[in-house]
Amino acid sequence: MNNKKELNDSDELEELYKNPMFRISLGSKELFHSNFLAFLWDCDKQAFLNMIYHLLPEGKKINVTELLGKEELTIYREKENLDLCICHTENKKDCIDIVIENKVKSIPYIEQLDEYRQTAAKPQYKNSTAVTYILLTLATEFPNKEAIERDWNIITYDQLVEAIKQYYRKNNMEPRLQQYIEDYTDFID
Repeated sequence: MNNKKELNDSDELEELYKNPMFRISLGSKELFHSNFLAFLWDCDKQAFLNMIYHLLPEGKKINVTELLGKEELTIYREKENLDLCICHTENKKDCIDIVIENKVKSIPYIEQLDEYRQTAAKPQYKNSTAVTYILLTLATEFPNKEAIERDWNIITYDQLVEAIKQYYRKNNMEPRLQQYIEDYTDFID
């Protein structure tokens, strides 16, 4: 994916067009990936949170057990322009625990990310614990990367695919769901 390989081989292009995940993704690439991550959440919340834990650097790890113990743990797509956010219910309000900003077609810019942090910090979403911010991106280099890394955990799609393979290869998963996951990781690879 990020190895800058050119798709000059007509056989490779033909295989890409045969992949249903590729075809489905053509409409809105970022929304497609956000929807697929929400699908993974629905398949297995614990696997999803373990995958996120694995992807985060030391010192910024989430507490999977604590999160799973929270009331009404839910994933939302496009909540106030946040691509994905994982929330729990506290005093009958959504409290944001994790924000995932998905950058597929564009590069991240610090002003937009700061705006998203402000959204997650609104009083109606205020959480008793710190929010984990994840920037999921195709780009490995972009402006203000060091400044962004202070507040956001940068994860590439290459890293995500490896983690999906690790946490979603299960013998007890319905074969059809397993096939969707394999098709997705093949498409990203």
